[in-house]
Amino acid sequence: PQKRMDGLGNAAYDYSYLRNTAPWLFTQQSPHVGQMRKPKKEPQILNPNPPPIPLETIYHEKQQENMCGLHVLNNLMQDETFSLMDLIQIAQNLDEKERACLLEGGEDNPDFLRFVADGGSNYETGGNFSVSVLREALSVYGLELVPAAATPGVLEDPLPQHAFVCNYREHWFVIRRFGPYWFNMNSLFYEPQYVSPTFLGLLLAQLRSDGYTIFLVRGPLPPCSADTAAEAAEAARVTDEPAGAPTEDAPHGPGARDAENANLTEEEALAAAIAASLGVDAQNPPQPN
Repeated sequence: PQKRMDGLGNAAYDYSYLRNTAPWLFTQQSPHVGQMRKPKKEPQILNPNPPPIPLETIYHEKQQENMCGLHVLNNLMQDETFSLMDLIQIAQNLDEKERACLLEGGEDNPDFLRFVADGGSNYETGGNFSVSVLREALSVYGLELVPAAATPGVLEDPLPQHAFVCNYREHWFVIRRFGPYWFNMNSLFYEPQYVSPTFLGLLLAQLRSDGYTIFLVRGPLPPCSADTAAEAAEAARVTDEPAGAPTEDAPHGPGARDAENANLTEEEALAAAIAASLGVDAQNPPQPN
């Protein structure tokens, strides 16, 4: 087999291993085409207002097979940073380490026998990768995946963070910030979806309620063209904004809007937040013609 160095500086791949674990890589079409289990979709608010930055400045991989684990990493890094081969190699290395660790308990160890029967725990044929694979891949770039629920205050005030990686069963996607603007980078979406500051916290809360596990991304993300576009858009907004004008879509903590919503019921507050994300006045909705 031909040898090459991968993007992580590892040695050549074991192609016999790939043929056993991912035979569809060596065929023209995967047997899973048209049979992919559709993951539970998160709430999607279609915002009729134009996004604050050009969408063409955002790198966005769309879903192929069950490879959302690959898409979530590249959408986070804003480049084709990882290949499928990179992640399979990482999964293989992790499986070998786990196998050696379990083998210390003896070949009749139930955990070892279960591990062997499953063929490993970090990769499934079709493209599903474990969180351990994603963590190992990001660690090369000084990034960490930390359970957001275990970090006090993060989900209550998510705006200062850089990104959140969300998982439900086999599906992964990232919600990422460019400058002050947040976007849902779900690979199932046709294009990135702008998420207003008002709606971000509600979206994360709804995802948790729907069973998603949310990870906080810690560490500096590499600069990208979308960051540059966001900086320019924010500078233009600040320049054009009249003095004293409200800045609802600018990053902020608890403030005037929270005070306004303090006396609303939970349903009314949710409706007001969603209306704000759509650029609609919940108190005075547009009347039909």
